[in-house]
Amino acid sequence: ASSSISWARGTPTRFESLLDRLKPRAQEIDELAQVDYRDLGSLLLVTPGTPLMRRIPPLPGIDGRDVLGQPVLPDEMADTQFSSDMSGVEIDPEDPLLLRAAIAGSPKLINQGVQVNPVVEVDAVDLTTGNINFEGSLQVRGDISATMEVRVTGDVVVNGTMEAALVEAGGNVTVKGGIIGMAEAVQDASGPARTAHIVCGGELKARFIENAIISAGQNVEVEREIRQCSIAAGGAVNVGAANAQQTAIMGGQIRALQAVRAGTIGSPAGVPTLVQAGLDPHADIKRSALTRKRVKMNEEKAKLEQLLLFLHSHPERATGDVVDRARNTHAKLGRDLVTLEEEEAQLVRDLQPIHTASITASRRYCSGVKIQIGNKMQEFLEDQVGGKAALEEGQIVIR
Repeated sequence: ASSSISWARGTPTRFESLLDRLKPRAQEIDELAQVDYRDLGSLLLVTPGTPLMRRIPPLPGIDGRDVLGQPVLPDEMADTQFSSDMSGVEIDPEDPLLLRAAIAGSPKLINQGVQVNPVVEVDAVDLTTGNINFEGSLQVRGDISATMEVRVTGDVVVNGTMEAALVEAGGNVTVKGGIIGMAEAVQDASGPARTAHIVCGGELKARFIENAIISAGQNVEVEREIRQCSIAAGGAVNVGAANAQQTAIMGGQIRALQAVRAGTIGSPAGVPTLVQAGLDPHADIKRSALTRKRVKMNEEKAKLEQLLLFLHSHPERATGDVVDRARNTHAKLGRDLVTLEEEEAQLVRDLQPIHTASITASRRYCSGVKIQIGNKMQEFLEDQVGGKAALEEGQIVIR
């Protein structure tokens, strides 16, 4: 048997994952700090530029001789490059051995590389994943649990149900099960009840919606029923197919720019239900907020005017710079009110009613229902057979 003298094998190319450094570690948390466990999930998300992996080139072996004095050459070590199956990543232009994320998403280790998927897939959104906040889209195989928060720039697809959680998406939201918030009545000492809350730039689709606050840039499409919700849609709100009889909107406020449609609007118990079409609901909500703000500012302005009058009559009470401060605040309020009035005027222009808007209950309208098309309102004091309500010569007509 030959035994060799002073030669050594080389070390092959190594690929060192940097992902472990990115995970939030429980021991890094100050023991006295208030910890929100919803922010400590195990879901790892990266943003563009995050370092993901380092390639460590091979080290050549050392030549030696065997016992007969013949040279022994170690095998040459291949300089293995990053995998060609990678996606969502790029090699650092300054450092060819460093791999960084090119997009936001969830990283996955593969042989000799990493893939970053812009569509993040999770089994459920709960304390295990923690709250989710990133640029991209989210696919949830199961449910979104109560109190969790999801904020993404793309779409959200939930195969299960969504409880009283918050979802904000730049695109569309689809909940294949239903959306079930908690009824307002179920309030605990810790503050307001958590209803389900969805804000999306695109369309919302769900099997049914109960106790939720929804703001959608486009249509809201629901298969079965909407119960006790506040919905603002930049398009239409449709419950069921065009002539479906078994679908319903019960309670709450449903506001859509173009149209609202369901089998039954209201409920046999006469639950108050407001349905509005023909006004931009987002502008309408903003207008209410601006009106409240203007009332408050006018009250402050009136109080300051009383103070200034008082100080003018009793100059001995005007200590220090109190008069100047009151005058400056008064002047600023005046300027702010002018700006506010300009905003309100713009909103009034945005709130020009759409005359082609309609509200349809293909089966019946129940007592307790108010419908509003554009600026015209009608209240139902008793049940009435269904039909399509629209404006004709400025009046609501149901056909």
